[in-house]
Amino acid sequence: MHTSHFVMLVGVATIGCLAGCGINVETQPQRLDFLKDKTAESIKKITQCEDTKLTFKESKRIATTWYDVYSLEGCGQKTDYTTAVTQSGQWVQFQFGVAPQPDELRMAAKEQLAKTAEFDLDCKSDLDFTMLSEVFDPMHTSLIASIGVRGCEKKSTYRTTCVDTNYKNGHHDIVCTSVVTSVPTQ
Repeated sequence: MHTSHFVMLVGVATIGCLAGCGINVETQPQRLDFLKDKTAESIKKITQCEDTKLTFKESKRIATTWYDVYSLEGCGQKTDYTTAVTQSGQWVQFQFGVAPQPDELRMAAKEQLAKTAEFDLDCKSDLDFTMLSEVFDPMHTSLIASIGVRGCEKKSTYRTTCVDTNYKNGHHDIVCTSVVTSVPTQ
């Protein structure tokens, strides 16, 4: 299933139970334990690999949702794997899927922007990029960045948006667009 926000989103569910059912997802190990039986099969399907390893990288809490990022490795593949778990009273909602590493999104943004900036600045020589700001969505599947570009004694700034649209055979398909936010100047 593909959506504009989650790449290869293979799990979205809500589980309800009577009070006292024992679901506790306040800590990262508890969230991982809760999701283990729900994610194992999806990881095998996504990677087409039986022998994979998840290594915890970071957690972030936004409002009532915990986002955990893991490194997923196996069969020559390495990607990020993200989970989102929200607990509201007796209800637990979770999402999980693969995501590019932040540097992959940054690299895709610069590659796409190089083409746009070469045209806008009428400059084929080396361009210099400065990341002015960047925001990754909590599931790490998109990037919105403000990037400055210098070349041929001109400069301009761009708003670049990149979205991971698919993951297949160990490769993320990342689509980026850039819009000029300041007219090129000398």
